[in-house]
Amino acid sequence: MAIKLGLLDAPPLRLAWLRFLLGGLVIALWAWLTGRLTGVTIARSERWPLLVLGLIFTAQIGLMNVGTSLTSAAHGSVVLLFVGDRAGEGASLLGDALVFLSAFLLAERQVYLARGAVQRLDPVTLLLAQATVGTTLFIALSALFEPEPTYWTVRLGLSLAYQGALIAGFCFVTNLWLLKRYRPSVLAALFLTQPIFGVLVAAFVAGDPLTGQFLAACLAVAVGIGLSSR
Repeated sequence: MAIKLGLLDAPPLRLAWLRFLLGGLVIALWAWLTGRLTGVTIARSERWPLLVLGLIFTAQIGLMNVGTSLTSAAHGSVVLLFVGDRAGEGASLLGDALVFLSAFLLAERQVYLARGAVQRLDPVTLLLAQATVGTTLFIALSALFEPEPTYWTVRLGLSLAYQGALIAGFCFVTNLWLLKRYRPSVLAALFLTQPIFGVLVAAFVAGDPLTGQFLAACLAVAVGIGLSSR
């Protein structure tokens, strides 16, 4: 929902690099205040895994932003490929497919982190490397493909504060801390309510229809996460 609101004032790739930049600044400030920024270096053996993570993360966020710009907020929260009626103005099969690919890359990144990267690499280095790669690539891509203007509104500021400071900052730091101690399948249960709240917020804020299809999709997500966590 925050992405959908931000897209009203900025194109998707520009919104992504603004988010990455703000998130990177928040992480750097946290690392500096906690003394973790001192002595941060990247060894030669760490460059490839950091680059891979940065590219996966960039692709994931790019697909999510572009996909969300092509579909409804509720579809972006619960990916369900509809047949016939699109169940909401502004939804599209292409947008749904891009958000679905983004969700797949998110899962792959979580597994990659948990199966070794988060154990071998410093969390600050991991987070700042992903922010640096993402910001650099999105600035270049936005400059090439997005001539649209940016409208610096309060709405855009609130959207970026949520996406950048809270999600890309605080939540990413917390996520790495959890991945060091728990398996991804266990943590998946903690995010069980995310699609449900996404659909509800989209209905109440953006006016997306709260149909039986969306409720069925939420239930399917809950059942799937429950089965995978057994």
